[in-house]
Amino acid sequence: MFFWTYEGCSYRQSLDRLFFEHQLTPEHVSEFASVEAIKQCVLAGLGIALLPEMTVQNELKSGLLRVLPWGGDPLYIHSQLVWLKDKWVSPALSVFLSMTQAYLKEL
Repeated sequence: MFFWTYEGCSYRQSLDRLFFEHQLTPEHVSEFASVEAIKQCVLAGLGIALLPEMTVQNELKSGLLRVLPWGGDPLYIHSQLVWLKDKWVSPALSVFLSMTQAYLKEL
């Protein structure tokens, strides 16, 4: 079983493009709106999925999940963090933005 994210998700778009380029059509697919739901299905041994590394870091470190070898080019997913330009930024949001920017600079 192969677990997909919903059709509009950037991870899904990259995977769709990759499968199309290699003329691959998986036979058994389940589609989810939640990355966490996909991860839990994989943890239960129900199938495999392509997920961002940051969503499975803890499970990889603990040995609950493992990365399958990939012979192709790396897949890069671009995400953006946006907020309303002239809207007041709460202290909590300000801290979140600062932490996120610091984390992303480390990558």
